[in-house]
Amino acid sequence: MFNGPVLMPKMAPNRSDSTLYHPAARPAFERALWQGRTRGLLARLFGRSRRLFSLEKLVGELPQSIRPDTDVRTIPLKNIKGSINRQREFDKEFYPLDSHLEQRWSRVASMMLQGVELPPVELIQRGDDYYVVDGHHRISVARRLHCDGIDAVIVGKYAQFV
Repeated sequence: MFNGPVLMPKMAPNRSDSTLYHPAARPAFERALWQGRTRGLLARLFGRSRRLFSLEKLVGELPQSIRPDTDVRTIPLKNIKGSINRQREFDKEFYPLDSHLEQRWSRVASMMLQGVELPPVELIQRGDDYYVVDGHHRISVARRLHCDGIDAVIVGKYAQFV
């Protein structure tokens, strides 16, 4: 098991775009995929849902204009509750649900394990909860590496109760 930093390390874009796979990346994906599928099966057996929340379903429609805030801030991973477009690929704890995610997920994991700096994820805020616009794989990997938070840019906000 990886005993990494509490927060995701600061990462710079990979200029060569030739990141080597870290040996722990693919086994971590396989374990995460198995856990996601197993948790989904158990949830169905007990009549529970593990679906990632859809912001659009909660508020009716997305903001007309999405503009990034210029500030990068660290957001607790536990406050990231859903997505605007990836409900079928990740569950509510951001476990991957489909094997087609392996290459990108493993590449992101490799970069994080090697300390490569990645751009901040993009989130929409609704009260104390956040919904992913861009960065699903980074969030999934950060959760599997037991990080507490992730660098993010808030690209839209809603009042808590719309």
